[in-house]
Formats: sequence, structure tokens, C-alpha cells
Amino acid sequence: ALSLLFVMGCKEQAAILLLAVPPAAFILGNVRPKELGRWLPMFGLYFSVCAAFGVGWYMSGIRSESPVINSLAQTADLFGRTVWHYVSLVFFPTPAALHTFSLGRSRELGVWPALAGIAAFVAFVVLLAKTHVRKSAVFLPLFAVFLTALPVMNLLAVPSLTVAPYRIGVAGPFFAVCLSLLAVALFNKSRPVGIALTAAVLVYSTALTAWGGEQWRSEKSLFANIVKYDPASSLSVINFSISPEVKDDEAILSLTAALNWIYGSNDWKYPE
Repeated sequence: ALSLLFVMGCKEQAAILLLAVPPAAFILGNVRPKELGRWLPMFGLYFSVCAAFGVGWYMSGIRSESPVINSLAQTADLFGRTVWHYVSLVFFPTPAALHTFSLGRSRELGVWPALAGIAAFVAFVVLLAKTHVRKSAVFLPLFAVFLTALPVMNLLAVPSLTVAPYRIGVAGPFFAVCLSLLAVALFNKSRPVGIALTAAVLVYSTALTAWGGEQWRSEKSLFANIVKYDPASSLSVINFSISPEVKDDEAILSLTAALNWIYGSNDWKYPE
């Protein structure tokens, strides 16, 4: 029921949660192996809908450009940087993280964000395995976080925007469950610490959400913040520059700053 709710009310990537129901029921010990056949129609329906979309796309005549094929090293680098970006966004949300749609800033820091992201992913998988072995209550929400986040981690390069806050937002409700269980554990061990940390997170998150929601209410303020915090996002710079709410001089300054960032200087003004 929870899976179906998210499929109906969230982004399309949440549909993968339908496939989590049978293994989750089996892993948690609620269903015996021979009873898994009851879910076969659901699997059939899921893949039938996927096939129908594929056939519809093919018959429409719409054709995209050839996909970007990265080497193994490039894929690992992109995957690691993406994981680290989303880990930072979830655990340490900031105005900059809410308005980052590329990994340009990450590349300025060298290889370390990629390595940190891969290490974080390995640590998460180990934690997932341990909670499964112990049949911990946190396993199911962690498993849901894993399933909903994995499709946007650029193992297959995501088109248009390399990263986006709303993509990882699908995993948000499940991550919130994990945080609530952590808060309860802290509360039971040390009530003052648990109350203080929970209150701090709530106050900061509420304030950041209110501020961020206000920025996203208009096209100009949204793209102005993206251009400010993520100048490497060329698509956002273009969207800001062509917005009818943006004046010509603002658009010129934005495009100039973007080109300066791309070239590392203003030498592009002097091609000779």
C-alpha cells in the first residue's frame, strides 16, 4: 500500500518501490518462499506498463540523440561525486545545495568528493546488510532509500541536469523515518541530547524549507540562485538569461560570469 501511494503521488522513479514489496516481505519474515508467487501478477503488471511506454515511445517517432557512453573510470567518478553531493544535501542541507544542478563545484575539489562518495556508498551497503541480519526496524526504510536513490546516482548518466534536489527528494520520506528512529534512540539514551538535537534539526530544516520554497516561487529567483550557487550549470544560466522577468543587462552579466567560469578567465573575449 505504501509503495502504491508513492507511485501515484511522487516522481516516476518511485515506481521501482513496487518491486521492493515481495523481497521486503520475505526478508522481514512475513512471507514464506512458496508464497512469493502471489506477487507474480504485480511484477507482470509492472513490466507490462514499462513495455507499453517503450512501445509508445518507439511508435511516436521521437528519437533522442545517442546516449553518452562513459568509461568505467568516468562512470565511477561521476557516481562517486553524485553520491557525495546527495549525502551532503541530505545530511548537511544548505542554500547552495538546494540550488546545485551540476557537479562543477565538486570537480574544483579534485578527486576527493568522488572517493568520499564511493566510501559512503560502501558504508551504506554494509549498514543495510547489518540491519537485515539483525532484522532491525530501520532496515525497510533504508532499503526504500536505496531503491529510490539508486536510479539517479548516474550509474547510467542522467540527461539534462546531472543532479537535482527533487530527485533525491523521493527518498526523503523514508530517510525521515530513519531520522525519527535515530531521534528515538538518542532520546532513550540521553533525553536532553535527544531533545536538543531533534529541536535543532527541526528548526533549521523548517527555516531552510520556508526560505527555499520562497525562492522557487518565481522563475527569476529560482534561476538567479542557481546561477549564484552553481555557475557551472550552463542550462540554468541560459534559462535565467532568456527569462522574460530578467533584464538584458542582468542576462549579459550572467552569461559573462558563466563563460568566465568555463574558461577560467575572460580570455574568451579576446579570441586572437
